[in-house]
Amino acid sequence: VKRIQKILFGKNHLKNADLLIQVGLIQDRLGNHDMAAKCFAEALRMRRKLIDQNSEIGGNQSSLIAEALVHTGRMHQSKGDHPKSLTFFKEGIDIYRKSGGDEDVSQECANACRLLGLSQIACGDNENALPSLARCLELRERTYGTESEQWADIAYDLGIAKCQAGIYDDALMLLDKCVLLLKGFETSDPRRLSNALLHLGKIYLKKRSVDNAMVHFDEALVIRKRLKKNEIGVSEVLFQIGGVRELKKQYLESLVCYEESLKLRLSVHEEDEDTADIISRIGEVRRIRGQYDLALENFTLALDMYKNTVGETHLSVASTYHSLGYVCDAKNDAQKAMQNHKEGLSVRKLILGGDHVKIAASLDDVAGMYQKQNEQKKALKCLTEAL
Repeated sequence: VKRIQKILFGKNHLKNADLLIQVGLIQDRLGNHDMAAKCFAEALRMRRKLIDQNSEIGGNQSSLIAEALVHTGRMHQSKGDHPKSLTFFKEGIDIYRKSGGDEDVSQECANACRLLGLSQIACGDNENALPSLARCLELRERTYGTESEQWADIAYDLGIAKCQAGIYDDALMLLDKCVLLLKGFETSDPRRLSNALLHLGKIYLKKRSVDNAMVHFDEALVIRKRLKKNEIGVSEVLFQIGGVRELKKQYLESLVCYEESLKLRLSVHEEDEDTADIISRIGEVRRIRGQYDLALENFTLALDMYKNTVGETHLSVASTYHSLGYVCDAKNDAQKAMQNHKEGLSVRKLILGGDHVKIAASLDDVAGMYQKQNEQKKALKCLTEAL
């Protein structure tokens, strides 16, 4: 087809670029992402050259350059090269905005804003990601309304992003409506629905609405258990339910949830930070229940796993040292308790410096051990530093 088009229209014609876009889309769907990227890049080069050279074409056709820019950016995004994708998305959006108020163009701009927001999140730039996703939501609302799948799709992205940014009231409003809409759509993705429910549960926990949190976690769990090969997803929800049970002082039920969560996670992963988090919570419940030897094993294992996965200078490492200190103290091993609390303090100072509430908490733990050893001057020095 491309050969015929070259004969009919010549080598440098917009129809050849249009065909390259279509070929690129097909290659992308087939999983041939490198070939797709080459097609989009060549289409972009041709469109830039032809449209920039011909002022009569340029006005209404500049959105064709934007289309090729966004496709090229999307290929970089799919490869994980988010910083590079930002340049293409931003230029594409700028062109769309200058192209006028055509509805099709505004939705192309909306799609580009969404992709830009997702890459900004991947780059850790939540500050700029939120306006990008909000702009997409605004354009979707303008065209489709607030009861549509198109609106719910972006409300989900923006709600999750706002939850991660700690803007809980906005996140709650967006995700609550998103869940309501997703339940009514036959084509809804159950993974997105369960993830929205999970985040709603986390928000309610932040707001100390424990019962509401449990309702959403339970609903998320039911959905995730129906999905195949979803051990990690189920493990994640069970971990949250275990946390709610722990808050309610239902320690045996909490332990059951944590242990099931750990079993599922270990069936897929051997060692990672999340696995260490579960082991640490199991240790804490056992410490509360007076099972000190088991708790000591759990915290020691969690500590080693943290060091192997996130390094020795990490806040989880510091917290685990303190947990070991509490267990050793309960076992009347003051020397090891002091050693662990001092290790926790040292790690926190390396990360946080000297002026932080967590440093004060560490100093208080060390001071408590000095008091038990009747070394009041050393205890007073720690407490004074903690002020």
